[in-house]
Parts: sequence; C-alpha cells; structure tokens
Amino acid sequence: MARTNDAAFLGSRGHLLSVAAAAGLLTVLSAALPHPVGAASMVTQGPVGLLTDVSEMGLNPSEARFDEVGVVAGDPIPLDLYGSLGLTFQNQQFATIGIQDRAGWPSWAPHYIGPGSSFGPPIAGGGSQTGLACETCGVATVTGGPTRFGLTASGNGTQYLTVWDTAGYIIGQVDWDPGLGDSAFVGLDTRGVPIGFVAYGNDNVWNGEYYNSSGGSTYSDTWLWQDCGNGIIDAGEQCDDGNVDSADCCDAGCQLEAVDSPCDTDPVACEDRTCDGAGTCVTHGNSGAGTACNLDANACSVDQCDGAGNCLYHSDLDCDDANPCTQDSCVPASGCLNAATPASSCKSEATASVLLSSPAEAAKRRVTFVWTKGASELAAFGDIATTDYTLCVYSDNAVVVRLTAPAAATCGTGPCWSMIGAAGKEKGVVYKDKSKVAEHDGIKLLLGKADDGVAGKATVKLQASGVNIPALSMGAGLPAPVAVQLVTSNAGCWAVEFQSDNATKDNSVTYKAKRTTTGG
Repeated sequence: MARTNDAAFLGSRGHLLSVAAAAGLLTVLSAALPHPVGAASMVTQGPVGLLTDVSEMGLNPSEARFDEVGVVAGDPIPLDLYGSLGLTFQNQQFATIGIQDRAGWPSWAPHYIGPGSSFGPPIAGGGSQTGLACETCGVATVTGGPTRFGLTASGNGTQYLTVWDTAGYIIGQVDWDPGLGDSAFVGLDTRGVPIGFVAYGNDNVWNGEYYNSSGGSTYSDTWLWQDCGNGIIDAGEQCDDGNVDSADCCDAGCQLEAVDSPCDTDPVACEDRTCDGAGTCVTHGNSGAGTACNLDANACSVDQCDGAGNCLYHSDLDCDDANPCTQDSCVPASGCLNAATPASSCKSEATASVLLSSPAEAAKRRVTFVWTKGASELAAFGDIATTDYTLCVYSDNAVVVRLTAPAAATCGTGPCWSMIGAAGKEKGVVYKDKSKVAEHDGIKLLLGKADDGVAGKATVKLQASGVNIPALSMGAGLPAPVAVQLVTSNAGCWAVEFQSDNATKDNSVTYKAKRTTTGG
C-alpha cells in the first residue's frame, strides 16, 4: 500500500476515516450504514474546538438525562431541575437573562417527549438516548464556568449549538446538518473560556438569525457539561491544572493522581518522574534506556531515552495498519494517517465491470469484478506462495467492501492457487475455491493473466458468492464515483472508477456498473 510523509495528504478524500477493522477480510464500514458518522457534517464557528465523541468530555461530566422517575411524555420539565448541577433552562428574552449580543426569545418551556424514531441508531460519537427525551430544551444559563458542552442531538433539520461567556458575549458555535434519521453527539470546547449561556436549536444565532420558539423545537437528550479544565477547583474537584490531561498528577476528571503514579511534564527530559499525591511531579533520576520521549515534536519519529538522561531519535513511526484498502502516511503534527482512499498508482483499464449484490437471502450474495483489455506484466501478479490479493470498493469517502484471497491458501486437500501455463512459460495466476471456507470471504475464482507483450490483452477477474460475504448496506445506492481496485501485497494494482452514468443498477440491494473505452 502507498506510504508517504507528505503533510499535504491531509487534504485527500476521506482523510478522517481510519479503517481499523482488520479482523474481518470483508468489512462494511459505518459510512455505508443508514446512519453515518455525525462528525462528517459538523463545522465550528468562532474560536471553539469541535467535540464529536462523549469521551472528549473528560471524566464524570455533569449531565441532564431527562429520565426522571414518575414523568410521562408531555409533562413540563422544571426550568431549575438541574440547577443544583449548574444548569437552568430559560424561556425569557436573551437580554433579560444576561446575553449581551445576538437576539432571541425562547418562548416555549421545555417538556418531556417520547423519542419515537428521532434518535436513529447507531448514535454517532457515543451519544446516549434512553427513555424519554426533551423537546424545546433550547436555552440555559450555566454556572461553574464549564469549558466543554455537548448533547445527544436528533436528526431534526440543520442544528446549532451556541455558547456565550459569563459576561454574555458569544464565544462560538457548532453547526450540524444531519441526514434523515441521523442522531449524534454534538459538542464543543471553548479552549479555556468559561461558558455562561448555551442555546441549542434550528436558528443560526452565530450568523445573526433571531432565536425563537420554532428554532428551539428540536429533540435532544443527555446534555453534558464539564467544569474540569477551567483552572478553578470547583465542587467535586481535588485539583484543576487548566487541562484535561492525565499523567500530570491531576487527571482528566480533576482528581489527584496517586502517589508514585508516573508523570511527565517535560516530554524531552529523560527523567524518572512520579506524582507525590498532592499534585506535584517529582524527579527521581534518569529514565531507563528505551523509555519513550519526544525529542523534536515530530509525531512521525519514535524517540527513546538512552539511560543517561538523553532523548534520542530511534526510528520512524510505523503507520502500516495492515489494511490493504487504506493509504498509510504520517503527518508530523499529528502522526499516522490511514486514509480510506484508493491507491493512486494502479494500472488503468480499457473495459471493466463490477457487481455488488446483497439480497436478504445470504446464500445469494454476489461480488464480481472484471478488468480486461488492459496492460499488465506477469511480475505484477507476484508469487502465489507469498502474495495476498484484496478487492477494495470505495464510495462516499469510505471502504464499502474489502475481500481477500490469501497467499498459499488451501482449498480442501489441495492448494487454491496455481500458475497459468507451463513451467517457464507462465502467463498468469489463478485461484479456485469450492471449499467455502469462511476465511476466504466467499471468493471462488480469481484470475490474473498478463498481456504477454501484446498490448491490451491483460485480464483480471474475481468472483465471490454466498454466506461468507457479509450483508452489504448500501442505503438507497452508492454515491458516485465508485472506485474498485484489486491490490496485491507486492504492490500490484488494477483499478477502475465508475461514474454515475456507468451504473446500470444502483439501489439498496444491487450495484452494477460497466465502463468501456467509449463509455467512460
């Protein structure tokens, strides 16, 4: 697979998707599910950080769950129900409650509501919805100066989570444009600025829209806010060092880390440091040889202590995720990037076709790929004893299908692989399997034939069928372009990209496309 150290790779298609599901040889990823990841359509306004997972809230955040005992859908939610935790809902004019800029009047009071189908599973980012939810939980004042705020949002039109500081001046906002039926955790981090007011709804307050009752008519659940990290020791905190990092003697929940817990306040220094139990990191001498350190703030290098107090370069970071369908690279500022994007250096085709079929009856599932009239030398097919072949199908910035025929595979009592042609006159490779072993992903035929010096005569073909192909959820169809590549572990690659006009069938069960010299 391709590897690069180019920071510009961050701009490549699908760079946010790190395909880590290497345990199965054919993987259907979350972007192909009916409810895609929420972060894909979230953006921030103003100097706030985007939070897309509840784990980013730190330990033990305050929460409003709207699951009180004895209430039913339609009951009002007392405005001060969570006042003891620092959050009070409002239904007054913004100016009346102390918001200095941006206008609004959330005239509807919050009430419990049955969630129905508004929180489509899976909820992205670990968002939580149980029992009842809240409608028109829109505007609230917050005490204690939290610096992170988030909630579980339903797919109810374009939504905005906006925060103001304790003086009533706007800090920033998260905009989310969910798909039909989507639900997700939506949150933000003010990077140390204490939050005094929060508004959630369908009105784009940051860009000047007036917040009113219609804007607040959203469904939400499990509001979360976190005081830890604001530099103030609030109730329930033992310490607050202005961050939510652990291993610095004040952990991510603003609790003191135990005596002798390892700590490292200086990433370059190769010193043995532990916590004293009172929030201080104490030095005890040099760290042992091989201890990790950070010499140059380059995430792509592995640095280690030498045992004499020196931090030295050891090796480059290995970013190979063992997934043939991802392009592995390293960005110095952030580390490994395993992008679910097609390889860029593949043999192009003259004629190619693909069929993906996933009906309800598992035995009738099918995957086929044919690549013909191209150019390919015999060496590209590799050694059948050591070369794996993987079919990768990409759509909508994700890997939709991953299907592998392993090197030296055994089918029944004999080998699956053989060479085409007599010894010394080989023309290609062939894989035949009737054993239906689950680990072979349903592949029953894989053929690779070189052009033998005659341009335009090379052929690649794969056929798979049956229950060993997991069900493929394609939504209403696969968004174009649909890229199909057959890649080998020795860098062989045969590829085609199908546009929307190449598809002859594209629905929730079947995708079928063909591309020729004149057709695409």
